[in-house]
Amino acid sequence: MHSSKSKPDLTSLLATHAPLWSRVGRVTLHLAENNSDPEYPFAFMASYASGLSKSGRLQQVPLGKALKEYAGANNKAALLKLLAPIHTASKQCKLLADLVETQDIYHPLVWLPAEAYQFLQSVPELEDAGLLVRLPDWWKKRTRRPQVAAKIGSAKRSSVGEYGLLDVTLNVEVDGHALSTEEIEALLAGDDGLILLRGQWVEVDREKLQQALAHWRRIAAHGDISFATGMRWLAGAPADLASSGDTSEILHEWAFAEAGEALTELLQQLKDPAQLAPRLTTLATPHCAPTSKPASTGCGCARKQASARAWQTTWASAKRSSYWRPYCANSNKPHTPQRHCWWCPPP
Repeated sequence: MHSSKSKPDLTSLLATHAPLWSRVGRVTLHLAENNSDPEYPFAFMASYASGLSKSGRLQQVPLGKALKEYAGANNKAALLKLLAPIHTASKQCKLLADLVETQDIYHPLVWLPAEAYQFLQSVPELEDAGLLVRLPDWWKKRTRRPQVAAKIGSAKRSSVGEYGLLDVTLNVEVDGHALSTEEIEALLAGDDGLILLRGQWVEVDREKLQQALAHWRRIAAHGDISFATGMRWLAGAPADLASSGDTSEILHEWAFAEAGEALTELLQQLKDPAQLAPRLTTLATPHCAPTSKPASTGCGCARKQASARAWQTTWASAKRSSYWRPYCANSNKPHTPQRHCWWCPPP
């Protein structure tokens, strides 16, 4: 019987068992920062992997050399196969189509931030066409963008429970660092795309950022929230359950909720309930065991005292503790309050 599952092709096998070899003969588009030129702060280059070096690393060669290596009728088929993904991607990406038409794709280029951002926006289409793309790490992580941070439970409260309230504080952060009011206003009044902020490139979409900021300001205007609502927001549920799908996607990309300092401490304590137990003051108490011989101090309450010093220390602490009560075992003697614990019977 023939298996219903199709056998994996050579490309899939190489990608699984020999990922470097799967890149040989394929075109890679590179985008990197060009710190040496403030006017053109990005550099672009197209290359192809001609093979592996003796050390096992890919040998990247500028794409322009492919025209020389594959020159002649005998290598025309190999050249067409190499450039086929570029031809397919150029139908979806206008920037790449312009590079192919002007043949600039065969040469290293320096780019403006707007050109680099246009290229970054087209990465999904380029990869779908079969091209490999190498990008700066900060773009792959997508952490270099201003996001609205809703901090829940920053202020300490006397108690937090089912009916407790949590405060909500709003900030705009980039990579975990809060922005000043002036920086936020400058971003909202500037251009979209890649913006140099504090020496780092960040992605800015003013419309989406403004929408996320307005949404959370409207939510925070209602004041404190319940503990249950705060937990729901931290779990990733939208603050407004009636929001549309498009709005939820924008809020997911351009805003997030996180626990404040006080709530973070409380949640950590909930993981270890022992931290929530009240701290009892340890008293230097002697044994409270009835004996046949009355104590040497007091009116006859039969207690075995460890020492006179221990008795004084214990009695001084006992007067401030609810665990002890006055007791006089002999009414014929002057009424002197005696130490007596609640769980021991009177003598």
